[in-house]
Amino acid sequence: NDSEYLLNTSPLRQFIKQRLPEYMIPSIFIKLDKLPLTPNGKIDRKALPEPDQSRPELQGVSFVEATNPIEKQLVEIWKQLLGLQIVGIHDNFFELGGHSLLATQLVSRIRQLSPIEIPLRIIFESSTIQNIANYIINKISKLEQRQEEEEKEEEKLQLTNNEIPILIIS
Repeated sequence: NDSEYLLNTSPLRQFIKQRLPEYMIPSIFIKLDKLPLTPNGKIDRKALPEPDQSRPELQGVSFVEATNPIEKQLVEIWKQLLGLQIVGIHDNFFELGGHSLLATQLVSRIRQLSPIEIPLRIIFESSTIQNIANYIINKISKLEQRQEEEEKEEEKLQLTNNEIPILIIS
């Protein structure tokens, strides 16, 4: 029965974070009754089960589907980077198995899809799709406002430059 092997990784991940550097935290946890051993008593790595590609169980986080185009693009990137089939917008990148190297790849892929420059620290501070999407949407909005203001300023300059000087002689 697979349900007996479901493991809530959030508390386990928090416990390990207190004792190991971030790069050493496993991205996937699998509950085993016992480790498979070779005849010599060493761990038989070939006999270990393949990791499940489904969304891990996250404490207090229910699955919420992406609703806007930016969230949908981020979901696809996360699925590719993390090797998962399902990712929700409230899922934490690092609790799904992300780490600093994958975070840099995430930033790189976001830059390919968006005119917005996203700092790596945003991934660490806002580690859910919804938060990162909101950051991108806010940046795009500010960029559009700035462009509109520049266009209005250009129009004003064109009006003043197009005015014809009139010489009045009395």
